[in-house]
Amino acid sequence: MYRQLLGLDRLMAAGAADGWRVTAIRQRSLLDNESFRARWANFRSVQVVDADADPSSHPANEIWQQVHLPRLLSEWRAEVVYSPAYVGPLRSGETRRVVMMHDDLIWTQPSSYPRSFRLYLGVMGRLCARNAHRVIFPSEDALERCAARLGLRRECCGVTPHGIDLDLFCHAPLEGRDRVAVCVASAERRKNHEVLLRAQRFLRDVPLRLVGFNDGVGRRAGELKAANPEGRWDAIPTASEQDIRGELQRAGVFVLPSRGEGFGFPVIEAMACGTPMVLSDIKVLREVAGDCAA
Repeated sequence: MYRQLLGLDRLMAAGAADGWRVTAIRQRSLLDNESFRARWANFRSVQVVDADADPSSHPANEIWQQVHLPRLLSEWRAEVVYSPAYVGPLRSGETRRVVMMHDDLIWTQPSSYPRSFRLYLGVMGRLCARNAHRVIFPSEDALERCAARLGLRRECCGVTPHGIDLDLFCHAPLEGRDRVAVCVASAERRKNHEVLLRAQRFLRDVPLRLVGFNDGVGRRAGELKAANPEGRWDAIPTASEQDIRGELQRAGVFVLPSRGEGFGFPVIEAMACGTPMVLSDIKVLREVAGDCAA
């Protein structure tokens, strides 16, 4: 969500949204991370307002979102409210509602998410999408799958692909790179890391680095060791954008064997770094990578 705001801030600073004023509502839990808090100071054209709400607190967050937020929008005489991740106010008076649906993975890859989260998002996401004036998707594939599943009218849907900071993710020459395969992905099962460990049995001289593999309980690490007990791999649990850039610029190859994505952010990061890519053959990754990957 921060990246979306940063892009909007840059567009506004460049005069692409003359006459508009943007207010970002920052919810309480976002203040806990010191580095994240510092990022918000970089905005030049987006006003930031702190809200006494916590997106991880239920049902307090829903009460705030469905009762207090519409009141704020009315006080501000807001023309548009944009909800960047699935859920937002179901009613907002004269304010038009825009919501981004990133994917349909809670239905197609249920093992990757806790049951309570699937139930919550399955109900609230569906209601918010059907009640929105406009629903945005990051890819044509996500639009097709979600619109069919949720019964959305196509004229109310649109595609706005994600983007990256090209001042940060820039091309690096292939000469001198490490003989290592890098996968930038969370520890979710849908990321399908097992196929990389199985492939490594035939490529024993190519170490594997899992970036962003935040395995809170260690269960996934145990499953991967079972897939290849002698596998040469290491995990970097949390990584900043600078860390990811460094890994991609040093890597001999970027690999992503995911079973499901709404877009595939690391793919465009790897492309920007000039890193060769091997991706799973799913429609959305063909859409995002084109002919830049095997």
